[in-house]
Amino acid sequence: MADLDQHHRMLLRDTDTGPVTIAGMIHREPTDGTLRGRAELIATAGHWPLVESNAGEADESYRCYLLWGVTPELWMMYLEDRTTQTAAIEFFGTDGAEVAEIARRVTLMFELRPYQRDELLADAARLSGREKGRAILRVALAMGSDDDPEYFGAILQASHDPDPDIRNAAAWSTLYLSNTESLMMLARMAEEDPDPKVRKASAELLSEIS
Repeated sequence: MADLDQHHRMLLRDTDTGPVTIAGMIHREPTDGTLRGRAELIATAGHWPLVESNAGEADESYRCYLLWGVTPELWMMYLEDRTTQTAAIEFFGTDGAEVAEIARRVTLMFELRPYQRDELLADAARLSGREKGRAILRVALAMGSDDDPEYFGAILQASHDPDPDIRNAAAWSTLYLSNTESLMMLARMAEEDPDPKVRKASAELLSEIS
């Protein structure tokens, strides 16, 4: 997957809110092909070439990754986690103003629903079951390669949830993170989680990531 470090990213937002200086993601649930089709439509309308994907790769069974080049320094990414059926479109690039402008235009033209930072964190705290698992993945997608203690705190809290499915979602979310703390969390879960399935998944993820 393309290295997103050193790029400006911005969360797409509703027009009545203030600016947010974090990852530029649009989410829409569930992932029934609607959002991927929308991403492909956006790319076709803009005549943007597909420059990278994980089609045919070992991880294609549990996630889909597509990257289009908007300009030499601006990209659009579609990312789908098939385990939790969570998907996102992200714009990122070297010019923060350019990222913000293309995200604003696409949001208006294609009627995509943005998530606010507070909404992402609130969902991770209040939801339960499968919907909470999705919420944890959304937080991880928004966090990405950033060092964001508040986002990671929500994921870390989920790793201690009484529901093993939610703890498993917290473990899987580390596939989209790059901070050292996520590896430490996985190592603890692989060693200490009370559910053998979660321990096994955590150990396998730790082996794949590290």
